[in-house]
Amino acid sequence: MSIVAVACVTAVSVAACESKSEPSPTVSDLVIAGPNTLPIGQTAGYTATATYSDGSSSAANAGWTSSVPAVAEISGSGRLTAWTAGETTISANLDGRTATLAIRITNPLIGKWLLAIASNPGNPSGIGTRTKTFTETEWSITQPNPATGAIVFHHGGHYTLRGTEYIETVEFANESTASFIGRTFTFAVSVFPDRFTQAGTTTTPITEEWNRVPQ
Repeated sequence: MSIVAVACVTAVSVAACESKSEPSPTVSDLVIAGPNTLPIGQTAGYTATATYSDGSSSAANAGWTSSVPAVAEISGSGRLTAWTAGETTISANLDGRTATLAIRITNPLIGKWLLAIASNPGNPSGIGTRTKTFTETEWSITQPNPATGAIVFHHGGHYTLRGTEYIETVEFANESTASFIGRTFTFAVSVFPDRFTQAGTTTTPITEEWNRVPQ
């Protein structure tokens, strides 16, 4: 034993002894952190934390993928963009380890909304009386005459929401808005928990703000 100890401190064997250092720690576990539910049109950041064979842990510079990028896609830095309602699984990959997280993208428009502000409120004005109702794929507008209670406007149809782009097609209408049947309108929407705005385009110059009606 003493001979081995002496050998390890001789000038000739120092380099050999130093070369016998411990190997670099390897990744033993990888975990993703971030929300598992996100509404259409929103973005969120995700992080991956690696645990190593020596017991240490740190933020990981992982590679990111989404199983269904049409529903939600994720950037190389872990930024997720929600496009349409549905489900996807994001994966973080580092040194042969993979972590996954199931993500559900929801439609924030579903429910009933009351018109609060409009660039073209109609005649009679629909502010405070006009409601817009959304299911997963269908929409409808109803507005009574505040003086008589008779329905002034009632029309609706199908719609799509991808990111912040909202496209609706009018498929039915009462007499006052029958000229809308067959027309398609495009808006840029911003949806918050209790409010959404739809900004018109050059072809649809109508801007409105709606407040959610509690159910």
